[in-house]
Amino acid sequence: MQKVRATFSSCLAVLIIGVLAGYAVMLLPQYAEGETISSSPTITIGSPAQQPVRIDANSSSEAITIRVNGVPYTYYTTVSKSTPSPALKPLVTAPKVPTGLRVVSIGDGQLDVAWNKNSESDLKHYRLAYKPAGGSYKSVFTTGTSYSLTGLENGKKYTLKVKAISNSGADSSYCSFVYATPKATVPSVPKGLKVVSVGDGQLDVAWNKNSESDLKHYRLAYKPAGGSYKSVFTTGTSYSLTGLENGKKYTLKVKAISNSGADSSYCSFVYATPKATVPSVPKGLKVVSVGDGQLDVAWNKNSESDLKHYRLAYKPAGGSYKSVFTTGTSYSLTGLENGKKYTLKVKAISNSGAESSYCSFVYATPVNSSPSPSESKVEVKTLAPGTKYATPLYVINSGKPGPVVMVVGGVHGNEKAGYTAARKITEYQISRGTLLVLPEANQLAIKAGRRAASGYSDLNRSFPQTSSQAPKTALSRAIFNAIKEHKVDWLIDLHEGYDYYKNSNTSSVGQTLIYYPANSTRTTAQAIVNDLNKGIKTSNQKFTLLRYPVKGSLARAAGEYLGVRAMIFETCSKPALSTRVNYQTQAVNKLLNTLNMR
Repeated sequence: MQKVRATFSSCLAVLIIGVLAGYAVMLLPQYAEGETISSSPTITIGSPAQQPVRIDANSSSEAITIRVNGVPYTYYTTVSKSTPSPALKPLVTAPKVPTGLRVVSIGDGQLDVAWNKNSESDLKHYRLAYKPAGGSYKSVFTTGTSYSLTGLENGKKYTLKVKAISNSGADSSYCSFVYATPKATVPSVPKGLKVVSVGDGQLDVAWNKNSESDLKHYRLAYKPAGGSYKSVFTTGTSYSLTGLENGKKYTLKVKAISNSGADSSYCSFVYATPKATVPSVPKGLKVVSVGDGQLDVAWNKNSESDLKHYRLAYKPAGGSYKSVFTTGTSYSLTGLENGKKYTLKVKAISNSGAESSYCSFVYATPVNSSPSPSESKVEVKTLAPGTKYATPLYVINSGKPGPVVMVVGGVHGNEKAGYTAARKITEYQISRGTLLVLPEANQLAIKAGRRAASGYSDLNRSFPQTSSQAPKTALSRAIFNAIKEHKVDWLIDLHEGYDYYKNSNTSSVGQTLIYYPANSTRTTAQAIVNDLNKGIKTSNQKFTLLRYPVKGSLARAAGEYLGVRAMIFETCSKPALSTRVNYQTQAVNKLLNTLNMR
C-alpha cells in the first residue's frame, strides 16, 4: 500500500476524486491537515483503530456532509483566518418549533401556560418568553411543557412565545404568539348578613363564611340615618358594633376582600336600631332593722349582667328626697331623725345609664329603742385552765335579755391589730345581752410573734371540718366548748392579711369580711362593710364582702355546725397599726349597734 503525506489541498482533491470514482472514502471527524491518505478503495485518515467515516455524495459546495455511525458532520474545504486548515465540525440540527402553546388558567398576577412536547431525543429545555404591553421580554427555562408565570401585573396584556433548545445549543424558532391578561380573582359577595342582637349602643351582627382560600378579611360598613359610613375590618364572620347612638336606625353592609386586595361587591343592606336595655324594677325592698337615727334596708338582686348600681332614695315626712348609690342589695341609712316617718324607694341603673322605675314605697321610723348603757357585770374566766394554752375569756353581761356576741382576737400571733382591738373591747359597756371577748386566743403564738408557735399547728385549721369531727387540740376544744356553753348567737373573729384583697396579683384576703351564709348573716355583714367603706377613698383599699370562711376555721365550724352567725374580719397589715385597730373596733361597734347592744 502506497502512503502519501498530503497537504490540505491534496487531501481535498483525493476526497473529491474518491467521491467521483464511487469509492467509499473513510475519514475521521478531526482536522485533516498532515494526515496519511491511502489510495485503496477504502481510504483511511488517521489510525486504523478509529471508526470509519462515510462521505455523502452531495458535496459540490465548500462543505461536505459526513456521517460517522449516523452522526452528521460538516467538512469545510476552504481555509479562513479563523480556521487555518479545513476541519471536520458537527452538523447541528435545530429542534422543531414547539406547538400548541396555550394559556391554561388566568389568576391573580399569574398566567399558567402549557404546550406540546417535542419529539427530539437530545432536547435540553424550552425557553418561555413573555412581556407586558409596552414592556420588554423576560425569559424562563424549563424542561417541562408547562409553567406558572407569577408576579405579573393585573390588567396588563401579556405576549407569550416558546422555543425549544437542544443539548448542542441549537434552538428552534419561537412559536406563534399567545396573548393573555392576568387579573385578580374577585371574592363572592358575602351572604346571610343579619343582626344577632340589639343592645345598649350596640349591634351584634354575623354573616356566612366565604369559600375562597385566599380571603384576607371582611369589611363591615355601617352608618346612622343621615350620617356617613364607617368601616371595620375583621377576619371573622361576626362583629359587635359598640358606641352607637341609641334610637338611630343604622344601615349595615359587608364585603369580602382577597389577599391581593380584590374586593367583592357589598351584600344587601340590613337595618337595625340600637337601644338601651332598661333594668327591671328591683323587688323585695324591706326594712331589716330600725335603730337610733338609723334604718337598715335590703332588696332582691337584679338579674341583669350590665347593672352598674342601685339608687336608694329616702325622705322624712314633709322633707325632700336624698339618694345614695350602692352596688350591693342592702344599705344602712344613718344620721336620720328619730320619730320621723321616712319614705324609701330603690331603682336599678345599667352601665349605660338606663334606669328602671322606682319600686313601691316602703315606710319606717327610726327610734332610739336602745336602753341607756348601764354598769355591766364583767367576769373573767380562764379557758384551758392548768394547761400551757390557758387564756382569759371576758364575759360582759348587761343583766338584760339580748343576743350573745363573741369577739375573738389573737388566733394568729402575728396579727397584732386583731388582739390589740380585742383588748380594748374587753372594756366595753353594753346595754343588753352578753358580750364575750377572747382577746388573746393563742398566747403561745402571740409571745412568739408568729402565726403559730414553733412546733404547733395552725389554730385556725384545728376546728371541726365535719359534724362528727371533734376539735383537734386542747385549745380549740376549749374555745369551741365555750361557744356551746354560752349559746353564742354572733361571732366575729379578728384577723389580718398581708395585702389588699382587691390587688389583682395577690392571694391575700386583707380588707374583707368573710361570713358563713346562714340565718340572714349577709345583711348585717353588708351593713358593716358599707359603714367601713364610707371613710375609705382609695378603691382597692375598700372592704369586700366574701362568703364561706375556710374549712377548719373557727368561724366556719361555728357557723356550719353550731348555727352561729359567724364571720371573719380581715384588715390589711399595710396601714399603720392605729388605723387597722380602728377598722377592727369599728366593725365590732357596727355589729353591736345593729343589735342594739351599745
